Amino acid sequence: MAIANETENLRSEVETYVRRSFGLLKILVELHLDIAQREAAREQRRLLLGIVAASIGIGLLAMGVGLLQAVAVWWVHRLGLTWFGALASVGVTDASLGLLSLLIAVLTLRGGYMSETRRRVASTTATLLQDQE
Repeated sequence: MAIANETENLRSEVETYVRRSFGLLKILVELHLDIAQREAAREQRRLLLGIVAASIGIGLLAMGVGLLQAVAVWWVHRLGLTWFGALASVGVTDASLGLLSLLIAVLTLRGGYMSETRRRVASTTATLLQDQE
């Protein structure tokens, strides 16, 4: 009877330990998932801003090249500029704005992605594997 009682107590303790371990694992997974979702939303906004800035930069550079001739004609008649002066001034302005937009895009898009999530998952995995060794 005493052995059966001890076996029942041992089984109950093991069951409690397993239940608590799974509960802890569930909390860790939920925590990582929450952090990953927040970080993914932040990365999505950053990528969208970078893509928009790159699109604006490329669009301005392309529009500048395409419209240089029409603007040069208008400037020559309005301001009395030479052909070269009109082409150069418009080209420099469009190129400057386009390069500024591309610089913003490059600065926005560089760097690691989901770095906090990767670091936390690696740390948790290392901790869990360390206990097993």
